[in-house]
Amino acid sequence: MIRTWLKLIGLALFSLWILYQAGTNLYELYRLHQEEHRLEVEIARLEAKKVVLERRRQFLKSRGGIEILAQKRLGMSPPANKNK
Repeated sequence: MIRTWLKLIGLALFSLWILYQAGTNLYELYRLHQEEHRLEVEIARLEAKKVVLERRRQFLKSRGGIEILAQKRLGMSPPANKNK
């Protein structure tokens, strides 16, 4: 009779341990999913920022961009019309 109770107690403890492990793993899976989502949002934000910065870089490399930058930051006047 005592052996039967010990087996049942052992089985109950083992079952509790299995449930604890499953719960811990499920929580970790949930946490990792949340982190993955956060990183995907951050990647999308950074890729959008990269596109904006690349367009700005291309504009500033152009003649019009250089002229605007020279006028605004350096106080230079627009170039004189050379066709006259």
